[in-house]
Amino acid sequence: MSKRLFVGFPIPSSDSLNNAVKKLRIGADKREMEFDWSPVKNYHVTLNFLGATEPSQISEIAHMLSSVARAHSKFETTLRGLGGFPDEHHTRVLWVGIRRSRLLTDLQIELTEALEALGFAPEDREFVPHLTIARTRKARSGKDLISPWVRTDFGDVEVGSIALFESVMHGARPHYEILETFTLDAPVKEVAQ
Repeated sequence: MSKRLFVGFPIPSSDSLNNAVKKLRIGADKREMEFDWSPVKNYHVTLNFLGATEPSQISEIAHMLSSVARAHSKFETTLRGLGGFPDEHHTRVLWVGIRRSRLLTDLQIELTEALEALGFAPEDREFVPHLTIARTRKARSGKDLISPWVRTDFGDVEVGSIALFESVMHGARPHYEILETFTLDAPVKEVAQ
């Protein structure tokens, strides 16, 4: 039986993010917006979505991920701002932005190319690094809910590894299980000033 897989990295919870989510939930309730809020243990950033994957492919994928991870160094990113997909006027997903950096972009592009070489089709949309915090089935304007948080900084996160995740349904909600973790092992390069 196939497994629903993706590549990404976990995002640890922080007090500032937890406090913001509490306030967002109160704001959503006041506006009668019914969101399914992501459990903190599910917080992650997706780098590449593989979809339905045969278990027999996992060892080849893991070998590739290990190789790519060894060629990249750990990096820091910032959780900043709040947004909605597909947009703030028709919000189905609430997300926290992830600062895009050269190291993050290079990692995502190399993973996409390596997965393509293994037969996985690249996504047909631009990579927008984000942390999904809530979803709803019924799109509504989220502008009033989102606008106070658009420029809020929720703190820095060090990314020292990537992981192969499996999305497993528990009732109506997915649970994300890490199948294997791969350390970003390349030496950190000095950035010229």
